[in-house]
Amino acid sequence: MLTINVTPDPRILEVITHNPMPPISALCELIDNSIDSFDVAKQNSIEIENPLIDISLPSRAEIEGGIGRFVIRDNGPGLSKEEANDALKAGFSGHVKIGMLGLFGMGFNISTGKFGKKTVFKTSRKEDDKIFCVTIDLPQLCKEQTFNVPVEEIPKPVADYSGVEVEISGWWEEGTPNYGFIKKLVHIGAPKLREQIGRRYSTLLRKKLQIKVKNGKCPVFHHCVWDVKRFVERRGYGRIRAREDFKETLRTEKRCYNCGNPVYAENDTCDSCGPEGNVKTRECEIRGWVGIQRFDDTDKFGIDFIRNGRAILIDEKDAVFTWTPEATGEKIKEYPVDGIYGRIVGEVHVDHVPTDFTKTDFQRMSSEWTEVIKFLRGESSILPMTQQKYDEPENNSPVYKLFQGYRKVRRAGRTDMYMGYWDEDKNKPERSSREEVQEFYEKFLRNETGYGPNDDSEWWKLVERADIKPTPEMKGCPECGTQNLKDSDRCQACNHILISKKCVSCEKEIFKSELHCPHCGANQEPKEDEEWPCRSCFRRNPPEADQCRRCGHPRGVEDSLKIEFLKENSAIVEKLSNHNLSIELPGDIAMTPIKLITYYVNNNVILERDDFNIPAVIHSIANEMHVFIDQTHHLFNKYQDRHEDVISLEIAKWILLNYQSRISDHCRPLMSLSNLYYLIHSEVWGERLELDKEAVLREVKEFFDTVKDYLPDLLADDASSIYEDLEGNDKSRIIEQLQRNNLLHRHREVLENGEYLRYLPEDLVIEVFKKYPYKFLDGKFWKDPYEALEADIPDAVTLQKIQSGIAGKYQRCFEDMLTFSEYRDPNTNYVRKTNHTLLMVREHLVCHV
Repeated sequence: MLTINVTPDPRILEVITHNPMPPISALCELIDNSIDSFDVAKQNSIEIENPLIDISLPSRAEIEGGIGRFVIRDNGPGLSKEEANDALKAGFSGHVKIGMLGLFGMGFNISTGKFGKKTVFKTSRKEDDKIFCVTIDLPQLCKEQTFNVPVEEIPKPVADYSGVEVEISGWWEEGTPNYGFIKKLVHIGAPKLREQIGRRYSTLLRKKLQIKVKNGKCPVFHHCVWDVKRFVERRGYGRIRAREDFKETLRTEKRCYNCGNPVYAENDTCDSCGPEGNVKTRECEIRGWVGIQRFDDTDKFGIDFIRNGRAILIDEKDAVFTWTPEATGEKIKEYPVDGIYGRIVGEVHVDHVPTDFTKTDFQRMSSEWTEVIKFLRGESSILPMTQQKYDEPENNSPVYKLFQGYRKVRRAGRTDMYMGYWDEDKNKPERSSREEVQEFYEKFLRNETGYGPNDDSEWWKLVERADIKPTPEMKGCPECGTQNLKDSDRCQACNHILISKKCVSCEKEIFKSELHCPHCGANQEPKEDEEWPCRSCFRRNPPEADQCRRCGHPRGVEDSLKIEFLKENSAIVEKLSNHNLSIELPGDIAMTPIKLITYYVNNNVILERDDFNIPAVIHSIANEMHVFIDQTHHLFNKYQDRHEDVISLEIAKWILLNYQSRISDHCRPLMSLSNLYYLIHSEVWGERLELDKEAVLREVKEFFDTVKDYLPDLLADDASSIYEDLEGNDKSRIIEQLQRNNLLHRHREVLENGEYLRYLPEDLVIEVFKKYPYKFLDGKFWKDPYEALEADIPDAVTLQKIQSGIAGKYQRCFEDMLTFSEYRDPNTNYVRKTNHTLLMVREHLVCHV
């Protein structure tokens, strides 16, 4: 049988097994190889009319069943047998490294090996008669202790077929280092995967290249930025445009295009390759732009750093928006500093900067990276006060200029370039709601006219709208023609009645606002009759009755639902109160602001009537709404409704009752209870009720940290053996953690006493729990019974089944939280699920977290 030799560097198999890498990065490694093939074709004047990379994934069911295939293929020029042989050698270094992405070799072996045990590599050129097919079966290679892999030549499907196809199968079993790696990739889902790939390769997808995942095209990503013609004015800086474009050579260098090493010899000879080297001079260039996003966000901002068409860093913040003064060596966060929202974004191409081994980051200690950051954000702070404090040089970098013009949004409109409207009640511009911004962004994604990447005209209209003070609505006096405010009940010129009512006594027409009739002097307040109202059910009873004839409530006894009683037995909740509450109603209906005051009733007060417990009692007096909430009600505890939900519902009902007559048939669907409920939620409570991905991430980390704090006590008797049973790579990770925490000099002691368990990586915390679940249960960490069940369940099979269920529940919770923290999926449902997982693991804790 024909074979080829793919003998690797001695370290490669260990790297394949243990090297950490996100699944999406491993997939990108394979995509990079196909992209490189298109570049090679272009260099060799081979025309690929419609360059395509097609990715097929196995289903979850196939993975669970140990079947299915992961295939990535391209229609590039293909490789010769010799090129394929070199490409498949792990650690092979004979490729042209400059300007390339994948390079096969090391990255190819790591990526394919992490996904599955078996890789079939097929390639052919147009001029070849057959397809060259190589099978790499890692367990078989290890078993036979040989690196000679079988090769076949198979027929071509069509005569002019060319390209490379990589097929991976044989998923790793549970207990192996890469178990579940392929499942994590598939778990992302095809739509999200297309989106992520589109983001990483948007520069190339804007050209002719297409990438498909499960027959769906990866969309091109565009930043939602203001046009370069937009600008703000700042004293001392003048006009600052919303986008700064740049293209600059940072330095010129010589490199060998065979091995990629720099060349310093005067005779242009590579130290590694000698006379066989291919030494060329190249310019180390930075190009791209930084600009202002049309909206601000807590997370969606930062700079994309791109190398040879692939985004290595996305929304990078730390490298650009933090500063470390030489005097202190402490990192200072510089943006955003006036709030939590940012909007500086950009795309920066740095093809010459080296990346780390897995291409998930740049080598931040390299001189190339340092030069890039120095150009982009300057060699001093972007905060003028910090510059002065540390006597730093003047900063004139692209990021510095944008920061001075757009560091925060103080005022909607042209001043700070933000969409908004003129608030008549506050007599100043107000920002557009998050919902309106989201609606515009969705239109941006659909590339609708006036909203898309190349046209911000509709967005700009709302910026201008915020600066336009509306003219008050007026009405003419029928007597003299003078214009008066719409709600005025008398003419300011001739005192003619514009809005009237009848006197309760003489029934003459008088001004609506009159408290006493100017004709007969009668008080316009309605008279009380002699009947008395029940303080419980409000039935009016005859004066001779001592008890209410409806509910039997005694006459004169204080009603526990009456506002006076509730005020005396409640506490105001400021965070749920709003003294000037108003929302923008559909149909341009002007809503008069109301004063909302929310209270929590005292523990001894039960809101009850006719044997019904009430979650909240509402008292509306003119334009005031008093809301009294019983925090112990089942609605809030058993059914998990929020206090804001009840308040929003009551306000929505109040609006419907008070504005019913002003609702046109056209707007009636918009004034539904559910739509008003939504508007109140978004405008009154806003971001407070939004699921915050970063907050959930912090809580997940805090929970893992709490578990780790308890581990030395929970596992005191087994600490030493736990460490001894770990794989070599995991031991190294722990030693690195000890070094970071200045404990390396005591490593023997902390490994013996279990103190090292406080620094376990999260995935090892899960492994420890899987092995020792009984150490965490029975009231030690969680209250759930485990070994205590043995006394009540004598049947061993039933006992094991129940114990496995209890332990499995917490194990799955651990794994869900870890997956969320590693891949940070912003999907709202996923954030909500993780939040519920946190609630579940905290529910039965012995400790307080």
